[in-house]
Amino acid sequence: MYTIISRLHHIRKHLLLGCLCALPLSMIGQVEESALNHLLQRRQVAKHYEDKIFGDHVFIEAGMGANTTFTGYRCFPYMETPGMQATGAIGDWVTPLHGWRVGINGGTRVLGKKKTKTLGFSADYLLNLTALSRPQYKSVSNWEFIATAGIGWSWAHYDRDTRTALHTRVGLRAQRNINDFTYLYLEPQIGLV
Repeated sequence: MYTIISRLHHIRKHLLLGCLCALPLSMIGQVEESALNHLLQRRQVAKHYEDKIFGDHVFIEAGMGANTTFTGYRCFPYMETPGMQATGAIGDWVTPLHGWRVGINGGTRVLGKKKTKTLGFSADYLLNLTALSRPQYKSVSNWEFIATAGIGWSWAHYDRDTRTALHTRVGLRAQRNINDFTYLYLEPQIGLV
């Protein structure tokens, strides 16, 4: 047993010595420039608009859709009957990647058999995922995908009971640009009240 361990130790010592002797040989073939300098392209890090001033990439939008509420008063999450909602917003793209919008929304929400009226205000941060995925962003593409995250304040009224709530929400927006001034979008959102 001892001779096997001593032989393995002897073999490891000679392999290490051989590798150390071969190291200077690999350094002889090195050139000043690496192939990685020519193969890898550096991405443009900061995407920005030339001569950006406040409001030159402003947008106004309106939307209409359905909303629903998931409640947990039972032993499993329960989805209520969908209600209708209308929204309007104004915002600005600060860079091709980052933007903001503020909006107002109103509609109805159905909770059990109660149909409540709602009104809300929101502020959102916008991240253009299409611009993020491209090395350069010179012009708007036909399809864009935009991530949204924001906070809002909601007011709900039913019969004589009125309540307010602060909420957060996130969404993913698919936007089809028709021309420079018109687009259609679908934006599912999920929020926490």
